[in-house]
Amino acid sequence: MFYALILLLIITGVGLIGMHGRVVAINYQVEQVNREISQLVAEQEYLNIEAKKLASLERIENIALTELGLQYPENRQWLYLSSQ
Repeated sequence: MFYALILLLIITGVGLIGMHGRVVAINYQVEQVNREISQLVAEQEYLNIEAKKLASLERIENIALTELGLQYPENRQWLYLSSQ
């Protein structure tokens, strides 16, 4: 009876240690996922700022004038439409 009780305590102890190991491993995975989420949020904020910079009208106008060689229309190039 005594040996059975000791064996039961040993099995219970091993089970508890195993469960604690699983909890620690899952906590480590959760921390890794949280770090990855933080990095992705920071990257998303950076990319949103870059997208706003690239879409600015001043930048687009500058590229159109300097790189593409576009120019503002002259008065004779305007076409006026009437509502009739």
